[in-house]
Amino acid sequence: AQHASLHEEIVCKAEHIKKALSVDDAYLVRLQYEQRYLSVNVRRSEFETHPQTQALLQRVIALAHQAMTDDSFAAKIGSEHLTNIKAILLIGGTVKIPLLQQKLDDAFVVASASGSDATSQTRLIYPAQDPQLMVVIGAAVIGGSMSYTAATNRDILQFQVPSAPVVDNVIPMSFGFDICVADQSQSSGHRCGVMDALVDKSSKYPVTGQGIYCQKDPLSTTATISLYEGDEETVNGCYYLATLEILHVPERKHNECNNIKVTLGIDNNGIANITAKVKNGETYSMEVPVISHDGHLDEREINELRHQLFS
Repeated sequence: AQHASLHEEIVCKAEHIKKALSVDDAYLVRLQYEQRYLSVNVRRSEFETHPQTQALLQRVIALAHQAMTDDSFAAKIGSEHLTNIKAILLIGGTVKIPLLQQKLDDAFVVASASGSDATSQTRLIYPAQDPQLMVVIGAAVIGGSMSYTAATNRDILQFQVPSAPVVDNVIPMSFGFDICVADQSQSSGHRCGVMDALVDKSSKYPVTGQGIYCQKDPLSTTATISLYEGDEETVNGCYYLATLEILHVPERKHNECNNIKVTLGIDNNGIANITAKVKNGETYSMEVPVISHDGHLDEREINELRHQLFS
């Protein structure tokens, strides 16, 4: 429990480290722990020589060998034997790993080139498009094919002509602020911790949303707005990202809440820009690098689903 916050931050940065080491030999990670920052230099060589990495790569190569050379591994596909496969198409984010590319090249391209028959050489095909994006495109093609061939959708082709799938980069989860709303069932007359989404999930990058807010206490001259990512009704089920403090807020009437106009924009680089304009003319802003959770399940959510499945 003492190092839980540090562990969570390391997990959040793991994806960035993986992508960086696919291009660079090392990546410097800065981690905040309690009141200080820790700097860790992660090297690609450490990953490549790790026993678990070596074991996983050996399994990949062995499975690829079996698929490429053993007809008993799968039945004949039409009139084609698996032994006639002469190319490997690399798709998925994992194929960006340089060591995996090298291992595949050594196991298939170099080995087949050393044979007497030059026409039997195996090729590795690395797509011009992002190999990770190709997985999404493939899923779209399969999904579209299933839709058009379903018995319940026979009338679709009468009005539409299937076209090539278009894949857009979209926001995986909603972004919004922690607000209070009027609720007479509460003794205070209001309920806080409500998620007010200004940018809905599945919105295309770049995207902008706006909201009108006020300070919680009508006589207070300061206000804070906290940014969250998630799709729950309350912020307790969402991921906290940042807080912007706003000063010199003019006092308001008890029945009014319109003295702070907030604009939330997320650009193509995944940077969230928060701008708060106060009625007195002052403007406050901040930029937040959005480390999106991309809909991934955390440990708590995985345990809940496991409990639901086996209970």
